[in-house]
Amino acid sequence: MSDTTELSLLPDAKDLPAVFTEAGKLDELITSIEKRVKSEVIDVTTPKGRKAATSLAAKVSSSKVLIEKTAKDLTEDARKKIADVNAKRNSAVERLEKLRDDTKAPVKEWEEKEEARVRAILQLMLTFDTDQLNAAASSEELQALIDKITAVEVTEETFQEKTEEAEALKAEALKVYGAHLQTAQQREENERELAALRAEKEERERQDRERAEKEAAAKAEEERKAREAEEKARREQEAKEAQERAAREAEARAEQQRQEAEARHARELEEAKRREDEAAQRERDRIAQEQREKEEAEAAALADAENRQRVKATIVTALGKVEPRSVAGMVEAMMAGEIPHVKVYLDG
Repeated sequence: MSDTTELSLLPDAKDLPAVFTEAGKLDELITSIEKRVKSEVIDVTTPKGRKAATSLAAKVSSSKVLIEKTAKDLTEDARKKIADVNAKRNSAVERLEKLRDDTKAPVKEWEEKEEARVRAILQLMLTFDTDQLNAAASSEELQALIDKITAVEVTEETFQEKTEEAEALKAEALKVYGAHLQTAQQREENERELAALRAEKEERERQDRERAEKEAAAKAEEERKAREAEEKARREQEAKEAQERAAREAEARAEQQRQEAEARHARELEEAKRREDEAAQRERDRIAQEQREKEEAEAAALADAENRQRVKATIVTALGKVEPRSVAGMVEAMMAGEIPHVKVYLDG
């Protein structure tokens, strides 16, 4: 084992930054440290060997700390340089962007004004659109639109490069809406004539209805008077017939009351006899019913006794076949359902 107190794992502190800036140097340094540490032969079974191992581990840890500090210092320097570059870059970008925008501003302003100018011309040209109304519109609406179109003067000052197009559109619009106006006026004239004819027809029909109503009223009055005369004669005849019918009905009621009294007396005698016969029959039925119930009870008792004897014989025969022939065996057979007519119910 070499003397670990003399072991130096890192180069001089001033040479450490180069390890991070030169390609492959850091890997070479770490590989060198690994080889040098692993080449040490230490006997950890002795106090001296364990002390040497602990010391060597401490040197490795110190090397790690120094490498980390060097890297952190380099990183901090780099961050400061990057921040300075970014600040200068941002300043340059802001100034150049402002210069760009200031340079382009007059062009943008002109383009916006030009766009607004063209848009205003196109908006005014919509006045000449031929799809605003059709021939189904009223003549008032069409005339108002024609007046609106006519009022728009097509001048180069207003329409500029669109002057010729505006003149053509205005002429076409006046032509289209003029034709629509003629169609609408003709249609409205026809509608007015039709309305007048319809009104004349309705007036004639009204007069005819009034004349018919008057004639119907006069005829109804004549019929009413005739019906009243007929009704009066009918009532007088009905009154006479009613008096005669009342006399006949009174005589018939007296005869009917006499016959009903005789019939009622006969029914009362017959009803008394029927009640006596029914009472006698009920007594005979009661005696017969008691006799039947007695016989049925005796037959049921006999049948039950015979059935019990058959069930008992079946159970005894089944128990006689149980193996082993013991109380426990018989209980098991009962619980297993092997004994006819016997069921075992378990609590719970």
